[in-house]
Order: sequence, then C-alpha cells, then structure tokens
Amino acid sequence: MARRALDVLTVFALGLAALPAHADGWTSDCTITNLYVAGQNNFQYRVFGMPGIASCTSGQTWGYVNDADPGSQGFVAAILSAYNTGKLIRLNIQTVNGFCHIIELFVSG
Repeated sequence: MARRALDVLTVFALGLAALPAHADGWTSDCTITNLYVAGQNNFQYRVFGMPGIASCTSGQTWGYVNDADPGSQGFVAAILSAYNTGKLIRLNIQTVNGFCHIIELFVSG
C-alpha cells in the first residue's frame, strides 16, 4: 500500500515537472550597472546591466519589479544589496508586453 502511494506521488511529481514554464528563463550572471526607481507599479524598480533579451523588445537590457508583485520588498532588498556590494546576480524573467518582468532573483557569492 505504501509503495503504491509512493509510486502515485512520483508520477504526480514528474507530471508537474513536465508542465511548461511560465517564464522566459534565467539570464546569465551579470552585475547591476544602474538602478532606476519610477512611479508606483510603472516598471517601478528597474535593474540595468542584464544581458540583452530579444523577447524584451521594449527594454532589452533591464528588468523590473513592481510594489504590487508578490515578495517585492524582498526583491528590492536583494537588488539593493547586490548593487551596493557589486555581487553577481541572475534573473529569471517573464516578458510582459515587451518588458522583462523579474520573477526570481539569485545573488551569487
């Protein structure tokens, strides 16, 4: 019985892993070159210095986070910390209306 439940859970987990990602994907490692803060929820916290992303036709070398995004305070804290210390970052972006929306952030080192 326990073995069958484990088999079912394994198949379920593999099925979830096979679902299409809702993101364009991760950038390569980069250093933040500039930050720009705009009006609330207007591509509010812009991070410059990422490699060019062809699908982000309206801003190929920057990504953004808005206050309305889940976890935005954590994103902003990590972005400011990485910028101030010169740490490498990697961004998981999703193209939204031609702009690179940051949905995950990894700070190296």
